[in-house]
Amino acid sequence: MEFLTGLFIIFILAAIFGPKKGSKRRRSKLPEKGAERKYQQDSGPKRLKPRVRTKSQLENERLLLQALKDGEVLTVAYSGGMQPGTTRQIFPIKFHSNKVRAYCHTSKSEKDFFVEKIKILPSDTPVTYQDFESNGSLESIDSFKRDYLPAFEVKGWTVKHVDDRLELFDHFKNMKPRKTPALALAYSPTYEDYDWDGAEGELVTRERSRPWSVVTRQGSSHYKDLRKALVKFLLLEKELSPFRN
Repeated sequence: MEFLTGLFIIFILAAIFGPKKGSKRRRSKLPEKGAERKYQQDSGPKRLKPRVRTKSQLENERLLLQALKDGEVLTVAYSGGMQPGTTRQIFPIKFHSNKVRAYCHTSKSEKDFFVEKIKILPSDTPVTYQDFESNGSLESIDSFKRDYLPAFEVKGWTVKHVDDRLELFDHFKNMKPRKTPALALAYSPTYEDYDWDGAEGELVTRERSRPWSVVTRQGSSHYKDLRKALVKFLLLEKELSPFRN
């Protein structure tokens, strides 16, 4: 009898304090795999990865700072610009960010140079940078033709030119010019394209952002500025010239 009474009391307590019918046990939602790490990465401002500099770059910075302090002119090779790899003489003026402002004695103008692209050389290293702009030949296509076409012909090129196009032809062994130019400069300000906004495509004329082209048999380069195109043309002409001098 006591056993039955105790069992009855257990059932009563279970009915009162136990889980109600239809209720679901609440489970704590575990974060997805990698979610906590992603939250840690996304929260807060992003940190910029520090720029790693080599020993040679650190030594270059030291020498540039010393030259700036002493007022020294340095002979350097610069891997940027329109004539990458050429040597020139510079006088450092000031540093800003990862660049140095310097007076280039070779081009007689102030320019910004990326420090990481500078290699300091012995002072007796010959200067190879060419200042094509000193005589005003690059101001227009007409002045360029006036000053350079005679020299191109002397160097063995067959020259053809009309308006804003200039072509240099090399020759076969029998001295007949080849059919396609070895080097060409051309101006093409617009091109035609189809506009497909409507049901039928409409042929429209668009403007080129870089209308000047320097073309060789291996490829082409395009420029917005005529002077940059002419400098590239001169550098390639020297490389491709039938008589390299």
